[in-house]
Amino acid sequence: DRGFSISAGSACSSKDKKKRERVLHYMGFDNKTVSTAIRISTGPTTSFEQIEQFCNTLNYEVKLLHKLLGKR
Repeated sequence: DRGFSISAGSACSSKDKKKRERVLHYMGFDNKTVSTAIRISTGPTTSFEQIEQFCNTLNYEVKLLHKLLGKR
């Protein structure tokens, strides 16, 4: 809705949940973190302004979720 796409898990194994989780486990993350992780991708044409806009949008959405869920 805000012009960005994010995903759960790694891009290389998006159809296989066990493979998606394996990468994060190898990096040392616990099960809770792995199960709630999102993937944010950029490319060679991604500008600093686009990254900044995404970060601002993510911050806004996290605050909104906290408010809706009654946290903080």
